[in-house]
Amino acid sequence: MPGKSVVEDAEGGELVVQFALLDGVNWHFQNALIRSPQGRTLASYPSQNEAARHLGSALRPALSRLKAVLDRVRQQFPASLTAEAQLQRMSMSYLVGHYAVHDESGAVVCQWHNPELRGLVPAQRATG
Repeated sequence: MPGKSVVEDAEGGELVVQFALLDGVNWHFQNALIRSPQGRTLASYPSQNEAARHLGSALRPALSRLKAVLDRVRQQFPASLTAEAQLQRMSMSYLVGHYAVHDESGAVVCQWHNPELRGLVPAQRATG
């Protein structure tokens, strides 16, 4: 089953999720990518439901908690427009290892690193 292989590959890699404030009020899921430990994209999911279906139901509560955090960030940083978070699969759940919130120009207005996941280094990616 191809989905199971991708989930197993994700164990050593990361799940990158992207959100945007399309209406200026609510965070909307944009995309999810599974990257290998070497940074290669293994799979892409255009909807939260598709990602949860392929990667396991444990993803839904993790994304709900992340959106709640992003709501608080939006209140503190009104210039927030997009967000990207890197989640690490840990057994049967997902933990946020890092998130960054960007303004309209792409500048980081807020970011956070999970101290419990010290070994997880945010992937460097080119923007554009």
